[in-house]
Amino acid sequence: MLGWGKGRHRKLHNCAREKRGIHGKRFGHRHKTTLNNAVVNKKYVILSNPDRKTVEMGVFNGGIITVQKNDSTDPNLVIAIGESRYIMSRAVAERIIVR
Repeated sequence: MLGWGKGRHRKLHNCAREKRGIHGKRFGHRHKTTLNNAVVNKKYVILSNPDRKTVEMGVFNGGIITVQKNDSTDPNLVIAIGESRYIMSRAVAERIIVR
C-alpha cells in the first residue's frame, strides 16, 4: 500500500497530537493569532506570511510588526514596521499568522 500504510497513519497521528506541559495545559499554541485579530499598539512577531507582495514590503517571517489601527468596521488595517506605515486589506491580514 502506497501512502496509506501503517507508517503514514502513525506519522499523521503524531503531527496532530497537541503538545502539553507538565500540568496538562497546552503551550505555544494559544498565543498564535492572525494579524486580522491583533490588538492595537502591541508588538507581534510574524510566524507565517504566504503573501509575496507583503513580503516584498518588509512583512517577512521573524519580523516585528505593530498594529496601529484595527477597527472592525474598516475594510483595512494600518500596520507599522520600523518607521514605515502600511495599509493592509483584511483578506491579506487574515492569512498572516503572528505571535
